[in-house]
Amino acid sequence: MIVLKLQTTEFTLCIYAKRFNETYKAAKKRNEGLRNATTYSVDGADIMEFELCNPVSEQLEITELGAKVHPVFFENTEYTFDLTFTNLLDLDRVPILRTSHSKLYQMEKRFDRSNDYLPVSINYGNEIGNTLLCIDYCVDGKNRRVLLGYEVFPRKMDYKSDYLAIVKDINDEYTGLVLSYLKKTFHGLSTGSELNNPIVWWQTFRDLFDELIKYATMIIDHPYRKLSKDHQYLKLDRIKKVDPLLEEEIARYRHIPNKYYYIENKVRSLDNSENRFLKYIVFFIYKNYLRISAMILANYGSNLSDETKREIEERKLKLKKLKQHHFFTQIGKPTILKQESLVMHKASGYSQVFRAWIILEKGIDFLNGLKKIELKNIDELYQLWCFVKLKQMIGSLLPEDKVEQRFEPPINKRPFFFESGLQKRVVFKWANSDEVEIIHEFRYRQNQAGNRTYTLEQKPDIVLKITKNDLKDKYTFTYLFDAKYRIEEAGDTIDKPPEDAINQMHRYRDAIYYENKVTKKPEKEVIGGYILFPGSVGAEEFKKCNYFASIGKINIGAFPFKPNNDEIEFILSAHLKSLLEASTEDILNGLIPHKDLHYEQPNPQALIGIVSSPQQIEYFSQAQAVLYHTGSAKPSKFGYSELKYFVPYIAQKGIREYYEILDYELVKRDEIFPTDHPLYKANDQSERLVLTLGNRHLIKGDAYYKLEDPIRVYKYTTLYNLRNPVGSKIKVIKAAT
Repeated sequence: MIVLKLQTTEFTLCIYAKRFNETYKAAKKRNEGLRNATTYSVDGADIMEFELCNPVSEQLEITELGAKVHPVFFENTEYTFDLTFTNLLDLDRVPILRTSHSKLYQMEKRFDRSNDYLPVSINYGNEIGNTLLCIDYCVDGKNRRVLLGYEVFPRKMDYKSDYLAIVKDINDEYTGLVLSYLKKTFHGLSTGSELNNPIVWWQTFRDLFDELIKYATMIIDHPYRKLSKDHQYLKLDRIKKVDPLLEEEIARYRHIPNKYYYIENKVRSLDNSENRFLKYIVFFIYKNYLRISAMILANYGSNLSDETKREIEERKLKLKKLKQHHFFTQIGKPTILKQESLVMHKASGYSQVFRAWIILEKGIDFLNGLKKIELKNIDELYQLWCFVKLKQMIGSLLPEDKVEQRFEPPINKRPFFFESGLQKRVVFKWANSDEVEIIHEFRYRQNQAGNRTYTLEQKPDIVLKITKNDLKDKYTFTYLFDAKYRIEEAGDTIDKPPEDAINQMHRYRDAIYYENKVTKKPEKEVIGGYILFPGSVGAEEFKKCNYFASIGKINIGAFPFKPNNDEIEFILSAHLKSLLEASTEDILNGLIPHKDLHYEQPNPQALIGIVSSPQQIEYFSQAQAVLYHTGSAKPSKFGYSELKYFVPYIAQKGIREYYEILDYELVKRDEIFPTDHPLYKANDQSERLVLTLGNRHLIKGDAYYKLEDPIRVYKYTTLYNLRNPVGSKIKVIKAAT
């Protein structure tokens, strides 16, 4: 089907697309006002006729250029461009067809003289936005260039609202990251509250240009000169100072009156590494100032006062005058400083220029980073946006006393370039030692310690690690998110996540392991996995979907997540809250074991036994206890599978530690300890319950805790109660049967 036809006096361009009507309907579901959403332009040609395909009648209709009409170009759609010249023989050279889309997608096709038309296939993939089709040819010795301008629209979200919201959210997060970095690194930097457009950038950094000009001028007036060796060839009558070696040479050649002698002098030279670096700074800043000021005046000139415009021009002239100063003609090629220099850090003028340079360089990197955001294709932007939104949601759900830590690359790595993600790792910590870590594009490899894969490398988009301390120290649970800018094609039914993405989550859970440091055996690491995709689904529809119900059943599913869908965002936020607030016991109890197997009780019970004699108290106070024996009265409940720990209750003090129970047996009292042990008791044949104790665990340092109920001989509690005292007391329970 022809979707666009351009006829000029010299050629005809026809653009074809298969299943255009279906593509248009899919886009119309998610793009409001698609009928009047875009415009087309043609430049450099005598136009005879311009036609677009009507998506309803599927017929070509004459269309006015520049008028608000419907788009015919969409993402991930194959288009065939047929270019036919009226008279092929009039062409002086082979015509060239070019397209440049967002400066990321570039294509060039040359005309084939054996045919009278040029067919070219183009698929813009996930690149959306404005683009130009350029046709270059030559007729009668005159080069001609015809430009067809149009927009490529998304099919999975609203171009004018959802896409722009994604870019804005990433820009805002990226801005905050840069400002935070600059404020922490350069304490003297004064900034406003936001830095989300070039005008605010200009207001923030403009004083640094003046600072750099001021101190560079100071350096030129009093430059640093480095002592170096110079040489020249002189006749004997011009030599002023003679050393012993030169004296010998003169004596050897005294019969040659016109001989030139090599003379080496020590001079203080301007051409040193510090001044070459200064030259590099001045030239770099001048070049970027021209580019940035031109962009600001072109795009935001109407928002600037005449005074500001005049200030921009005056600063440009000052930088130009500085760059052209004769001082720099005495300096060699401008180069970056490759090693530390006390002159750059300490010398008057140089240190101020160096500081201004570092901040300006990072500021320019930041401005380039904002542009890189806009140049990314929509699937990369969607993944970044999902990472940003998850991080923001988690931060809002955590306690107010949390501390956010960003793990950034060092300063010389230019952290503001968007090469493979916005921020690799962000960790939230708070008072109870729990922490939440969110990582972008984490790689699980075969040879890495801790979390690993034993087969192929795995790289989920977003990894969420929640570390809890309620049952065990540093007990980490891992959840995976994959952001997929795709929707399963299913006609007019409800939007669904891609099937291969759901299957990928199952593979992640089976492929990623944690190596237990004690048993040295692999254990499964991933608790749950979720797909984020840009589906247009309401809350009530979503709750009826299988991929929502599966989250509650097997902890794998999907969320239709995109901007301007507050209902789904609320559901996702509630799910994140349940993950963050769930106790270790609840999470472990929710795991699904293999067939006919079951997991151990994650929150086992503990026996509390009184320790009252001075000898027993001393035995436990030395933190070397390996046995505990009961008195003549034994605990009423013992030996069931849920009892895993023993807790000594020190008389008059309370509880401060607990031990793992490795084994137990009934032993006669005089056979428990050897005869030389302080706790040995002779001639006592009464039967006692003896516990063999394993690892010792302190509850919280050396603090002692009482029980909520008074203890006579024995009480029972749980591991959770031991690790989470309420005030200064520990809760007790009735023992299971």
